[in-house]
Amino acid sequence: MIATALSAVSRLGGSARFAGVLGYSEMAVQALETLKRDGVDTSLVLRRAGAEPIRAFVFSDTTSGERTIFFTRDGVEYPDPEEFPDTDWFRTTRTLLVSAGAGNSGLKMAQAAQCEGLPVILDAEHVTPLSKAFLQASDYIVVPWTFASAYTGSVDLDEATQGLWLRPRQFVVITLGDQGCSTFDGNILRRFPAIPVETIDTTGCGDVFHGAFALAVARKEPIEQACRFASAAAALCATRLGGRAGIPNRETVEDLLRRSSGGETGHQSQ
Repeated sequence: MIATALSAVSRLGGSARFAGVLGYSEMAVQALETLKRDGVDTSLVLRRAGAEPIRAFVFSDTTSGERTIFFTRDGVEYPDPEEFPDTDWFRTTRTLLVSAGAGNSGLKMAQAAQCEGLPVILDAEHVTPLSKAFLQASDYIVVPWTFASAYTGSVDLDEATQGLWLRPRQFVVITLGDQGCSTFDGNILRRFPAIPVETIDTTGCGDVFHGAFALAVARKEPIEQACRFASAAAALCATRLGGRAGIPNRETVEDLLRRSSGGETGHQSQ
């Protein structure tokens, strides 16, 4: 998921680096080469025999865009901050996108970035015992509705959006597929509509949203602009079959935004 997000950052005109662990199998080498072809810096990849990328088979219904994913994490490893001999790269990075799927290693990375004053963007799919710690270590919580509802125990969107917010200077974004996204900054709840497109395959749309959002944050764009930009990138991804095949460039996203209308709605938190 993070790899797809970083490919999106690169294709959208940003600079991305992948900090991970990969071995020497055919699948691991292919994963590394794919990142390089997309212009992602792989100098932070630690090479370790037996370390594999996440492997998945995706079945897509091209009439609805819905998909079913079968995956395995066998052999998947994640780096701890102390494994990097030089952490100066923290000081040349504008934001860190971390997956909660990385477990304790990902949490340590997020906390280390937080100590350096580096904005942390969280991608979380499933509720785990580490979820609260990940939320506390993140400046931008960007999660799907399934996670938000499960974590907060609420079926009310506004309540769940507010329930993920834990501290000042923190932003919550709940992605809602073709219903857009909901945001909360501790004061105001906002809703951003999705941009309607002809959907072929929704695989990778959430990852592209994360990548585009991270790029907007790195460029210090307003949260409203970041949400619109990320929504447009994710929408365009859905118009092609294959998780990375539909990742657009920046010009295509900006063209879609110019041709689209509609804005956010908002109200003060009670």
